[in-house]
Amino acid sequence: MTLKKIFPAFLLLLLTSYGFAQQATLKGTVTDANNKEALIGASVIYQEGKGTSTDLDGNYELSLEPGNYNIRFSYIGYFTVSKSLELKAGEVKVMNIGLQEEVDSLETIVVTGSIFEKRASEEVISIEVIKPDFINKINPVKFDDIARRVTGLNVVDGQANIRAGSGWAYGVGSRVMVILDGQPMLSPERFDVKWNFLPFENIGQIEVLKGASSVLYGSSAMNGTINIQSIKPTSTPYNKLVAYTGFIGSPSREVTKWWRSPRLTNGVYFTRAYKPRDNFEYNVGANMYNSQLQFENGEERVIRANFNTRWFVNERFSVGVRGNAMYTYESEFFWWQNSEVGAYKAADGSLNLQEYIRVTIDPYLVKFSKKGVKHDFKNRIYINRPEFADKPYFLINSDYQVSKKWESNWSLIGGVNTQTFYMNEKDWGGDLSGNFVAGYAQAEKKWNKIAIVAGTRVEFFRIQDTKGIAAAPIKNENGDVKFTSPGNWRLGFNYNPFKNTFFRGNWGQAFRFPSIAERYANASISIVNVYPNPELKPEYGWTSELGIEQRFATKSKRFSGSFDAAFFWQEYNDLVEFLFDFYIPDSVAESGVDYDPFDYAGFKSVNVSKARIAGYELTWKSNLNLNGHSFNMNLGYSYSYPVDLNADISEKLGNVGVYLGKLFRSNFKSAEKVLADPSLSQALLKYRNRHLLTTDIEWNYKGFSVGFDIRYYSFIEKVDDIFGVFIPDLLDYRIMENFKGNMVVGARAFYQLNKNHNIGIIVRNLTNNEYYLRPPRLESPVNYSFQYRYEF
Repeated sequence: MTLKKIFPAFLLLLLTSYGFAQQATLKGTVTDANNKEALIGASVIYQEGKGTSTDLDGNYELSLEPGNYNIRFSYIGYFTVSKSLELKAGEVKVMNIGLQEEVDSLETIVVTGSIFEKRASEEVISIEVIKPDFINKINPVKFDDIARRVTGLNVVDGQANIRAGSGWAYGVGSRVMVILDGQPMLSPERFDVKWNFLPFENIGQIEVLKGASSVLYGSSAMNGTINIQSIKPTSTPYNKLVAYTGFIGSPSREVTKWWRSPRLTNGVYFTRAYKPRDNFEYNVGANMYNSQLQFENGEERVIRANFNTRWFVNERFSVGVRGNAMYTYESEFFWWQNSEVGAYKAADGSLNLQEYIRVTIDPYLVKFSKKGVKHDFKNRIYINRPEFADKPYFLINSDYQVSKKWESNWSLIGGVNTQTFYMNEKDWGGDLSGNFVAGYAQAEKKWNKIAIVAGTRVEFFRIQDTKGIAAAPIKNENGDVKFTSPGNWRLGFNYNPFKNTFFRGNWGQAFRFPSIAERYANASISIVNVYPNPELKPEYGWTSELGIEQRFATKSKRFSGSFDAAFFWQEYNDLVEFLFDFYIPDSVAESGVDYDPFDYAGFKSVNVSKARIAGYELTWKSNLNLNGHSFNMNLGYSYSYPVDLNADISEKLGNVGVYLGKLFRSNFKSAEKVLADPSLSQALLKYRNRHLLTTDIEWNYKGFSVGFDIRYYSFIEKVDDIFGVFIPDLLDYRIMENFKGNMVVGARAFYQLNKNHNIGIIVRNLTNNEYYLRPPRLESPVNYSFQYRYEF
C-alpha cells in the first residue's frame, strides 16, 4: 500500500477517534426514593423529544456531546426531578436518582387501555380501579363479590355485564374479557369466567374498562375488559394471612328457612411476594374455603394455589412462569320448588352438583432492545377437567407483542395472537375444536393538552367446519349489505383544557364468536331442555361514549374529589341471547303427527337481529381528612335503556330521535308505569336492570374503620313469559314485589390492633332483604363474617 493511500486512511481514523473521544457518557439508575426499587421505563430527557428510558433494572445510559445540560427524570405517578450538570469530553458521569411518589388519593395509574402506564384521568374511556385495601375490607369469597362494587357492572349467575350489555345466559359466553397479568381467563368450552379461579389473594390492582375500547385482548372484550394485576414483589418481603368464618342468618320470611343448624362459611388464604435477589422475584398464594349456601344441599368447596416467578437474565432480558391450580366442588341452583317453603329448595333436577380441576401454566419472556423496543412473549395452557367429562378440555393461547414509547409522546403497540381449543364431549357431538389467529396494532400520540388513540385488530377464526374473518357488514335501510368492514377498530381522544378538567370520547367496533357451549350444548334442567344451535352466528357491533371528569382539591389537600359523567351508546347486530321458547324441529312440525309442544320447551342461544343499549353514568369520589379523621365516599349511578330494534311496535325505535325520546322518558318512570306502556316495554331486552346504584362510605380514625355499602338493582321488567308456566309462583311473586327493585345494604368495621394485626366484622345484606339478581334464584339472607388479617 502506497503512502498516498495510507495517509488518508490514517487521517480518517484519527479524526474518527478524535470525534469519539469528544463524547461524554451519563449513566445511572432511577429508583423509588422510599423502597429503592427500580423504576422500569422511567424517562430520562436531555432535550425536548430526545432521551432514553430505563431498562428492567432501572438503568439508563446516554452518550452526549460535551456541554451543559438540564436532565429531566420522570415516571408516571412520581414527581419529576431536574438536574443541571456539565459534561466534559471523554467523561463518564454516574447519576443515580430516587423519585418520590405523588400522594393523591384519587389519582390512579392504569395500564388497561394500553400496556403503558398512564393516569386514569388521561384514558379515552371510562375506567374504574379497585385497590387491595378495599378487597381486604369486604372479605370476598369469590371474585364476583368484588366486581359487583363497580358502577354499572353486574354479575348474574357468573356472567359479567357492563351497562346492560348482557342479560342472563346460563354461564355461557362472555362479552366482558377478564385478563390476569396479560392473559385471558375465559374457559375453553364456555368462554366464560370462573370467578373462584381468580386468585384475589394475590391482587395488586383491578382495572375495569367499560366498552369495546381495546384491540389488544380479542373478541370477547366487546362489552368491556377487567384487567387484574398481581402484586409486584419488592426487596422487602410482603406476607398476608387472612382467616375468616361466617354464617347465614334467618331469612326475613321464617317460612322459607329450611335449615336448623347454621349455614357456615370458613376460609383461609395466604400470599407472599418477595424479590430476594436483584435477578429473581416471586409471589405465591393459596386459598381454601368451604361455603354452605342458602340453598338446600348447596355447597361450594375450593382449594386453590398459584405462583409467579421471574428471572432477570440481564438488564434487558427476563423470563418467568406463572401457574394457577384449583379443585372445586360447586352447586348450580336454577330455580325454586315454590315461593314459600321451597324458596331455597331446588326443584327436582334443577340443582347441578359439579367437580372440576382447573390448571393454567403461563411461561413468558420480556426483552428490551438497546433502543427501548419491548418484546413481550406470553403463553398459556388452560386445562379444565370436569368430573363428568371423559377427557380434559384444553385451550392454548400465545401472544407476541412488540411496543415502543418515544420521548416525543408517541407510542406504538403491535402483535399477533393465536388461540386453539379442543374438547371431547359425547353429549355435545364428540370432538369439538377451534382456532383463532389475530394481528393487532395500536398507536397513541399525546400533544400538550390532547391525546389520540387509534387501533385495529384483524381476526381469523375456525370453529368446527365454519371459517371466516371477523368483519362487520355495513347495511343500508333496506338491510342490504353495502360493504364489509373487517376487523375490530377503535378511535379515542382525551382533552385536558384546564388543569383538573378532562374531556374524553371513544368509539370501538367489536366482534364476538359464540362459544362451543352456545353452539353445541345439549343438556336438561329439571323438566326443561337446553338445545344446541350449531347455526348460531357471531355477533358484532360497536360501542361509544362521551365523558367528562372534573377534579377538585383544596389548597390544604384536606379535601379532594372528582365528578365523572359519561353518555354511552351501544349497537349490536346478531346479538346472542339465551331465550326460553318452544323449539319444535321442522321434521316434527311438518310430520302431521300429533305432538305436545311442551316436550320441546327449553332454552337456546339465538341471534337477536339488532339491539341498541344507550344511557348515562355518573360517578362521585371524594376524600376528606379532618383532625385525624378520614372520610371516603364513592357513589355511582348507571342508567340504560336496552331494546330490540326489530321488536313489533308501532313506532320505529331505529330512528335515533324516537329512541332518545323513549330513553329519557323511561328514565323517570317506575317499572310499573313502563310495563303499563307497551311503547316503552315491548322492545326491552330481557334479564336486565335499567337502574344500578352503587355507594360506599368509609370513616377511619386511629386504627378504627367503619364502612357502609349500598347497591340498588331496579326491577327486571322483562323475563321469558313462558317461565311462569314451568316455575311455580314466579309470576305472582314478581307482582308482589311491587316493581320497586331491591336495595341491598352492607356494613363493615375493622380495628388495627397494631402494625401487623387487624380484626373485623362484615355484614352482607344488613337489612335482610329478600331479593334475586335473576328470577327465581334468591340471594343469601343476612350474612355475618368475622375476619382476622395478619400482614408482615
